Amino acid sequence: MLCAACAGLPPKPGRPAWAVARAHPDFPAAAWVLGAGEGMSAAEAADNAYADLLRALPAAARRDLSQADLQALGRLSRLEVSWESRDGRRHAALAALSREDIQRYLDESDRARRLAIAAAELKEARELEQARKAYPALHRALRARAAGGTAEALSHLERLLGAIQVRLRDGERRGLTSGAREVSLSGAVELVFPERFLPVAGAPVRISLAGADSPSVEARTDAEGNVQAVLPLPPGFSGGEAVLSLDGARILSEAGLQAPEAEKELLGRLESLRAAQRLEIAADNGPRLRLAIFETRSGRAVEAPVAGARFSEGLRAAGLRVTPDDAALEPEMDAATAVRLLAGSADLLLIGRVDAGVVKVVSDSFIFAEASGVLRLLQVRDGRLLGRFELTVRAAGSDEWNASDRALVQFARKVLPQITEALRKADSAR
Repeated sequence: MLCAACAGLPPKPGRPAWAVARAHPDFPAAAWVLGAGEGMSAAEAADNAYADLLRALPAAARRDLSQADLQALGRLSRLEVSWESRDGRRHAALAALSREDIQRYLDESDRARRLAIAAAELKEARELEQARKAYPALHRALRARAAGGTAEALSHLERLLGAIQVRLRDGERRGLTSGAREVSLSGAVELVFPERFLPVAGAPVRISLAGADSPSVEARTDAEGNVQAVLPLPPGFSGGEAVLSLDGARILSEAGLQAPEAEKELLGRLESLRAAQRLEIAADNGPRLRLAIFETRSGRAVEAPVAGARFSEGLRAAGLRVTPDDAALEPEMDAATAVRLLAGSADLLLIGRVDAGVVKVVSDSFIFAEASGVLRLLQVRDGRLLGRFELTVRAAGSDEWNASDRALVQFARKVLPQITEALRKADSAR
């Protein structure tokens, strides 16, 4: 004691208040998290102070913290105050960590975690796309965007959304009979890249009438990305637009996003991916047209007409009463035989053959096919040739059937305006 006084050291007080209350006027609780500890040595007191601080951190951070988080935050803290008893047998220490440092660490940690999740999701999205699993790949891309929103994740998602094509079969216009109560619609959802096609299997879609109060029909694409559904028509339906669109809310929900309703911009982008088809009531007293078009795909007869279905719908929309393809009529049938067979049952005959087949394979999911054909439009009452239409077109698809069907549809789309023009000229010449 005498030596200490001679050295000019102040007398040491008893146990400090901050060691008991875990509070210190220099470190207000609003800005700091404190930990107090005691021990038989300065080192032991310091260890206990740090341990006390670590126990207080989860409550201060308002979340569960991993052991790695606690260790990292512990390294950010400092020993600010220490105390030693007069006899040197008791020690106390006060460790402090600013709440600003805690929040900065948590923000950086959250960002690093989100980036790691985004990178993992993006990697999985690319692998699923290579495995031709387009819908799960879209889910992963959406999760990558939600997790990190990095430029790479946003670019990949934009690439997928930009490649999605939604289409309705049977053309842009379709004729229905008067009094129709429902219409059967078929379409497809695909990813179309410059180098390949991918069917989007299992995607939720909605089929509805634009601007109508009638309920929509929900469906999913099959393994080939195709969808078919029957859409009820309201009483007294006189025409309208059928729409096939992606069900954005279900896609976001199935991707596991916690609050899909908050993704308004993305929701709108998904639901803007749609195809429309004009539904019109066909005339009941228009000219009767017999359709006899033989179609092949890679040398084999097509069971369900592809080009024929497009011709049928387009000509009905033009006001003709179309009778579906007649297999009894040979494509090369002469006009006199056609007059004899169809007299009294038809006014017009569209007859011929269209053959489709693969012409170039770029990759296992990117194939070119051609459709070539010759059609004749005959007036049944006298066998007069109203028009002869010969054309070759090319289209790309994801496989042999897809590419061939696209070529057949393209053939019909190109020839149909020529047919309607020939009918217009024949009608004006009467």
